[in-house]
Amino acid sequence: MRGFLFLILLAIGTLFGIAGMRHLLLALPLDATDWLAFGLHAGPALLLLPALLRAGPSTSKTQFVIVALLGMFYFVLGVVFASGSAGRLLGFIEVAVALLLVATASMAASRLPTPPKNSPNTNRTG
Repeated sequence: MRGFLFLILLAIGTLFGIAGMRHLLLALPLDATDWLAFGLHAGPALLLLPALLRAGPSTSKTQFVIVALLGMFYFVLGVVFASGSAGRLLGFIEVAVALLLVATASMAASRLPTPPKNSPNTNRTG
């Protein structure tokens, strides 16, 4: 599980770096719209970091499914940026990293054990 978490954190860090290069490094001089675009591009990945850093034996499959959905968001952004003329290489890199994120999160979710059906938390009678 630690290998999957390492790859997920590496992919999220790479996506954060790509967003920074696209919105802050390649768009000089900077104005408020560049910072807003960077926040909207990198913000979703940063929201998941606290939960991923605390991942342990009680980690649920839902957490990794949300990470895979986040990877699909970055896949779509990468395709949009790769179809344009400026930043085509960054778009292709973002697509590749997003696919790595989706695959790794899906494999991590499939390796977690499923909770028993007769768990005390799911069998509530009133």
